[in-house]
This record gives sequence, C-alpha cells and structure tokens, in this order.
Amino acid sequence: MKRIELSDHFTSTKLLRYSLPAIGNALAITSFQLIDGGFVSNYLGVTPFAAVNLISPLFFMLYAVGFMFGSGTSALVSKFMGEGDNDRARRVFSMSIAAMLAVGVVLGTIAAVLMPQLSRLVGADEDTLEYCVEYGRMLMLFLPLQIINAAFLTLWITAEKAWLGFAVSLLNGGCNALMDWIFMGPLDMGVHGAALATSLAAAVSAAIILVYFSRTKTASLRLVRFSMKGLRELGMICYNGSSEMVDSVAGNFTQMMINGRLLFFFGKVGVAAMGVFTYVIEVFMTVFLGISETMVTVVGYKYGEKDRKGIQGILKNGIGLMLAAGLVAGMLCLVCAFPISGLYLGYSDEAFQLSVHVLRVSSLACLLYGLVLCCSSFFTGLGDGFSSLLISACMSVVGPIAMIFFLPSLFGPDAIWFSLPVSTTLAALLCILLLRTRYVQRMNQMETKNNR
Repeated sequence: MKRIELSDHFTSTKLLRYSLPAIGNALAITSFQLIDGGFVSNYLGVTPFAAVNLISPLFFMLYAVGFMFGSGTSALVSKFMGEGDNDRARRVFSMSIAAMLAVGVVLGTIAAVLMPQLSRLVGADEDTLEYCVEYGRMLMLFLPLQIINAAFLTLWITAEKAWLGFAVSLLNGGCNALMDWIFMGPLDMGVHGAALATSLAAAVSAAIILVYFSRTKTASLRLVRFSMKGLRELGMICYNGSSEMVDSVAGNFTQMMINGRLLFFFGKVGVAAMGVFTYVIEVFMTVFLGISETMVTVVGYKYGEKDRKGIQGILKNGIGLMLAAGLVAGMLCLVCAFPISGLYLGYSDEAFQLSVHVLRVSSLACLLYGLVLCCSSFFTGLGDGFSSLLISACMSVVGPIAMIFFLPSLFGPDAIWFSLPVSTTLAALLCILLLRTRYVQRMNQMETKNNR
C-alpha cells in the first residue's frame, strides 16, 4: 500500500487511514484510566473507585498542557514544512519539547505538594481523602513525562512516524496493564499500585520518544539545538494550541463540578456511575481525537501551501467521518450499557442500575461531539486560535456548567445527565455559524495574499 504523505490529496478513506495510528495512539494512552478504574473498582470497591474518579479530572487538567503543546506545535511546524523550511520546523519542535518538560516539572511539583488541599477541593471526604492523595500525588510526580506523551498524540503524525507512535502507545498500555495486575494483585499495593503502574508506563514511552528523536535520521522532525530567539514562536504555539488545552481543562473542570453535584444528589454511587460513562466515552473519543488531531497537521500543511481546494476537501471529509463515527458510537453505547456497567460495577446492584441509566442518556452526546472536535481542530490548523477557542469554551465550559445547574432546577436531579448532550448541541450550532463567517473570511484573506 502506498505511503500517505502530507502533500497528497486527502479523500475520506485516505484521511481515515492516515488517522488510524493516531486513533490507536490515543486509545493506548487512554487505556491507563480504563485499566486503573477496572482494577481499583473490582479489587477495592465503590469508595476507592469514586476517589479515583474525583481526583482524575484534576490530573487531566494539567495533562492537557500536552494537548496545547502538541496541537500548537503541530500546526506551526507543519506550516513551516509546507513552506519548505524544515530547519526552522526542527528548531521549533525542539524548543517546544524543552518547554513541555519545564512546565511539567513546575506544575507537577506544586500539585504533588498541595494534593491534600486539592483533594478536599474536588470533594473528597474522610472516606475518600486518603485514596485521592495517594493516587493523585504519584501521578503528579511523573507529570512532565505524561505531558510529553499527550503532545505526541499529534506530533507523531507531524513527524510522519504515526505507526511508530502507535507501537510505542501499545507498549505503554501493555506495561500499564501488566504492572496494574502485579502491583494490585500479588503485591497488594492498592490505589498506590495503580498510580505507580500508570506512571512507570508513561516513563517508558516518554523515554523512547526522547531517545528516538535525539538519534533519528529518517523522521521529518528531530531534536536539534535552538536559541531563545524562538520565544515568539513558543507564544504562537501556546496561543494556537490553547483551544485544545481549554477543551480538556474546561471539560475536566466541568467534570469536577458535575462530581460535586452528583455527590450532593446521589452520593459516591453517582460519582462511580459517572466514572463508568467517562471511561466508555473516552474509548469512542479516541476515534474523534485521532481524526481531529490528524486534521490539525494536514490542514496546517495545506494552509502553508495555500491549497484552498485541499482545505475544503479535508473539511468536508472530516465532518462526514465524524458524523458517521458519532452515530456508531452512540448506538454502541446504548446497546452495550448492561455488559459495560457489569464489568465495572456488577458487584453493586444500586451502582450497576444507575450506571446503565447514565450510559443510555449521556450517549446522546456522542452524536455531535466528533463534529465539534473536528471544527475546533480545523480552525487550529488554519491558525485561527480564536474560533477554535470559542468552540471549545462553548462545548466544555459555558454550556455544561450552565446546564448542570439549570436543568436539575427545572426537571429534577436526574436531568443532570442531559447536560453534556445539550451543551454539545449548542456547540455544534456555533460551529456552523463560524464556518459560514470566520472560515470564509480566512480563505478570502489567503487568496488575496496569494494573488499579490
């Protein structure tokens, strides 16, 4: 089969094929939460499982820094590559990785020291506090390496080594599963063992990334010397990739607020049931994320080439793929609600029944979520960070936070499960508006500059 390159014309099939390594990469990295959750729930019970789900959004808020660096670096680097300036692309790539490590060390250290206070902040009580601190502190100590892994969801594609990235991610997931079983089974290390397994697996994959890009002679990108004169470009990376970070940070912040409301309405059982939905939706989100992150790179390259027809084709094909994937994801979530809930919470009838209900209602968010992610990444690839940020904020902050208070006050506590479907629908309407205005303006500006 012919190797796909960024300079190719992208049909729906080619875009999906090019996205497959990224999808697998995202799935392998996401697996650590799925695996940890399964082991913690079945080995330790509802309370530790609820504790892990209380502290996980806080970790993912910081982990999202990697998405910002990954998407922002990919958009800028692929643009330079499209313009034929590979040396500049490599310098920006190297500077970005150094910045990731530095930011990760600072954020991880602060969060580890303040973990007891942060655990209280996310709703931990006397029953869950110890589990939250034990699990969260270990994850934060390895945050710099986790940020590297998050960023390379996109950067493996930009370096045109997506299948190698997929293999590294599979190794990450395999190591995590094996160490989870060893640490929580024979060694009986509890939630500390689950967090240690995740952290060591992340260290292995991050080490492979850094060593490979230090020594490679075949990848489009590699680590080279850079100067502090590139700080302006670093600012561009952070700004342009901010929508992907805001999307994740805001989503996890919203999740913390939802957890607080669930503790009020349903107690720890509600948090556990929502945790199952979070794990399941993340599996489906890997498809959306893989396609959308691929679009950042491809659109950025086509934008650097000033290829309007190619950009239009990617938008059309990306939206079509996302709508089809969303329909499949929603149906699977409905059909598999019983076996999935049994896998995580089969030992508790109350938690099991609530989990089935949550999966069925919240699965409606799958239908349009991919479309929204597609449009957000599309605008990132065009260098329009404002539009991408606006879409992400609507879907992950304004809509959900308003709905988790507004809907229960009108229709009762059970209406809280509809907050994600409603906010996703509002974000999809915003995407349509921006495509009819900001996108058209961007293309016209590109053609005007090209004709001069």
